[in-house]
Amino acid sequence: MSSSHDVASKEVLSGRVDELLRTHIHDRRSPAFEEVRELVYELEQGRNELELQNQELAKVQQRLEAYRDRYVDLYDFAPLGYVTLDEDGYVQETNLAGTKLLGADRDGLIGYPFLRYVAQEDGDAFLEHLHNCVGRRQEVVSEMTLVANDGRPIAVQLRSIPISEPEMQITWCKTAITDITERKRAEEEIRQAQQRVLELQRREKERVEAELNKARDVLVRQTRLATVGQLSVSIAHNLRNPLGGIRNAAYLLKRKIPPQDSKCHEYLSFIEEELVAANEIITACVAISQGRPLSKRQVALAPILTQARSHVAAADDIQWRYLLEPEPFIVSADADQLEQVFKQLFLNSIEGLGHSGTITVEAVHAGSYDEILVRDDGPGVRQDMRDRLFEPLATTKSRGTGLGLTLCRQIVEQHGGTIELLPDNALGAVFQIRLPSSSTA
Repeated sequence: MSSSHDVASKEVLSGRVDELLRTHIHDRRSPAFEEVRELVYELEQGRNELELQNQELAKVQQRLEAYRDRYVDLYDFAPLGYVTLDEDGYVQETNLAGTKLLGADRDGLIGYPFLRYVAQEDGDAFLEHLHNCVGRRQEVVSEMTLVANDGRPIAVQLRSIPISEPEMQITWCKTAITDITERKRAEEEIRQAQQRVLELQRREKERVEAELNKARDVLVRQTRLATVGQLSVSIAHNLRNPLGGIRNAAYLLKRKIPPQDSKCHEYLSFIEEELVAANEIITACVAISQGRPLSKRQVALAPILTQARSHVAAADDIQWRYLLEPEPFIVSADADQLEQVFKQLFLNSIEGLGHSGTITVEAVHAGSYDEILVRDDGPGVRQDMRDRLFEPLATTKSRGTGLGLTLCRQIVEQHGGTIELLPDNALGAVFQIRLPSSSTA
């Protein structure tokens, strides 16, 4: 029997009772026995139906209570944290997962502002989230950081939907809280890994570009040296015979001219000096073009420096300093060719210093390399020459060939080392030579 039918039957039965009482009260007579019996029968029927309905209602109520308990269990033991917030952000309801996540009990959450669990830097974002849910009645999803009672930061996703309460004429915000700390940690690890990969790629790119630039520089230098070499061989072959003839002629003239003719002897000495200089240029060109095999051995550096110094003319006011640690300072090198390197560096320093100054040679063992510095306190090297100082034919001297430092680099690189002009020196020029250590060579 449907509830609407039951209600209708009750109303009909009640109406009949009321009508019967009114009729007999108005007529001042007692109702007939049959009428009373029929009415009593119907009342009995109604009572039986009410009892059945009460039993049915009791069963429905039991089922509803069971459903409610099941919902409470599902709500309380759900894996996600749930909170219900009013329009001001105060907690009205929460489940066990929510209390566990924040490290608080229900009494410490319900009735308190949820904002106190939001990280300070995300406070504005939470208020906007609440406004969009309650004020604009929108489903809102935001990510932010909460702070548990023990101070532990928790990265979370808040998913909120508006819930209306018609009886109270208010809208609440039902919010699911998902702990995304592990996801954020994984994202951060991925981000850092990507950064490391990008950094490795950047370094590898720089390394490759540096090697390419180095290879290009070597190729350009070798091309120039090959050009110089080809020209040098031709010049050496064609010039040495005429220069030899001039030298012999100068020698004979010197013997024929009386000693009293000092002016002629001065001119002849000048010719001989220029012949020596021309021969050195030819020798340097040939050395660059052909090179010379190394004869490396363990040698002391100090005697090499002394021998190189003996071949250069320096003013008396130029001071020499050797700072070699340890002494004797042993290097693995071809002594004759290394002497040529220091001779050229000393010549450059002397020409830069002029009549006075100090030339210092420092040497130390630096790991797998021996580092040797040749420094002076002269005017240094012009800025526009620094980048091409070791290129063939690059010179700032009116009588220079531009081959001396080129030959120096060729010899040092044959030893497996490097030579460079150190940058930005406040006073003078400093050349650094790095040779493979004598202990590892």
